[in-house]
Amino acid sequence: MTTIAVVPTVTPLTGDPDTGTFGARVEGLALAGLDARGAEKVLDLLDAHGVLHLPDQLLSPEEQLAVGRLFGPLQRTDYGLRHPDHDEIIHVTDVRKEQRITERWHADSTYFADELTVCLLNAVEVPPSGGDTMFADQVRAHDGLSDRMKDLLAGLRAVHSGAAFARIMGADPADAPRRVHDVVRIHPRSGRRFLYVNAAYVDRFEGMTVEEGRGLLRTLFDYATTPDLVYRHRWAAGDVLIWDNRTCQHYAVHDYGSARRELWRVSALDDGSGTAAAPRPA
Repeated sequence: MTTIAVVPTVTPLTGDPDTGTFGARVEGLALAGLDARGAEKVLDLLDAHGVLHLPDQLLSPEEQLAVGRLFGPLQRTDYGLRHPDHDEIIHVTDVRKEQRITERWHADSTYFADELTVCLLNAVEVPPSGGDTMFADQVRAHDGLSDRMKDLLAGLRAVHSGAAFARIMGADPADAPRRVHDVVRIHPRSGRRFLYVNAAYVDRFEGMTVEEGRGLLRTLFDYATTPDLVYRHRWAAGDVLIWDNRTCQHYAVHDYGSARRELWRVSALDDGSGTAAAPRPA
């Protein structure tokens, strides 16, 4: 992970070889009181690095909401894992291991019509060990494909379903939302192509049966989360992570037993600029 000091200059420093191959540690950028100009700098850094780590910035709920809203309207939630006073803040804490769909590689809420763009997670309390979150770079995943595979994937669309999440929450999977997305997409700011499939929410390609697409999907799931594409974050209280939900998958490791782990998350919705599909092969 690269270390960047944003004030007074943006300076790439030596990365930590123990944590992975992408992402950036950002120093000198106070999130409390961040303005539109600062938010634009954050977006520029996300375009370059995918995941940002800002240490020692424990935000109040109001501060976290204010920062999140700089990137777009915030996702609201009506289920139990929410802040008692703010339905735009998700309370990530003390979920039993068997109930954690986040302990699989995924991008958040890809089955909803309203797409998540920027996510911000603030650590309030962390276990003495364990509880890491891993991120996989889907831009580099696409870039590493052969030209033949890129041509094949550019013509495919995948069905994203919230059925697995519905089961965990005790809801009827048949009523879960579904959304179809191109397997290869183009980022609206950077213009980079990235893979957009994940093992938690994608079960088939549009126009194929589950059986017909299973082998290729499994290949993509495994390839897109190989260790050389992964940054693993070791949490400390006060850490803030900001990531692009479109170009990163993540995985929350539940290896801390009954120890307390409390984090607060806000997620910005697409402001209407959208994400383009990659051109179809001729």
